[in-house]
Amino acid sequence: MQTFTCPACNRASAADPHNAYRQRFCKRTACQRARRSMEQRMRRQRARLISVHRPSRPEAVVEAFVHAKHPLIIGLVAQLIGSTDRDDIEAFIKRAWTVGHNILGRGLENHAQNTLGSPRKRQK
Repeated sequence: MQTFTCPACNRASAADPHNAYRQRFCKRTACQRARRSMEQRMRRQRARLISVHRPSRPEAVVEAFVHAKHPLIIGLVAQLIGSTDRDDIEAFIKRAWTVGHNILGRGLENHAQNTLGSPRKRQK
């Protein structure tokens, strides 16, 4: 039978045979409470990280990509627009995010109407 040291109480415990490869906390009530608290903190932290990577407004995109200095994104944008000026890069990222948000949020029909003035008719 495998044993492990519980991080909550620092006691050696025997692992449950069905769970031995991943069990970290013992079965004591206080240790299980500590485990649940730790998992909840981790979930909240992941949620905050996800919200940073999924910004809801163009200004957040600028903060996330330009101010965090993601060199790949900045380099791709600089190559795409042909400028290394930070203000030009920020303006392009903001415009690109807005267009992408419109495409995903409102559908392609509304995007075509908003960017082209009127929807294109299909030719047969």
